[in-house]
Amino acid sequence: MNLPMHRPDATADGELGIDPVCGMTVDRAEARVNGLTTTRGDVEYVFCGRGCKLDFLEDPQKYLDPGYMPTM
Repeated sequence: MNLPMHRPDATADGELGIDPVCGMTVDRAEARVNGLTTTRGDVEYVFCGRGCKLDFLEDPQKYLDPGYMPTM
């Protein structure tokens, strides 16, 4: 599956998302149920866990920078 590098939340099927902080694949529905999403503009970002979500909320520009490489 080829994922666009500039859209860390995008996947081919729309059911999954990529955590912009660590790069893990995340089930969108499960993330919503667990409160592990946030929206900026019209883009929904999903997170594998609370830590990644908090890191993103603290400094979203860091993780949205095109040069940022997600790491676990």
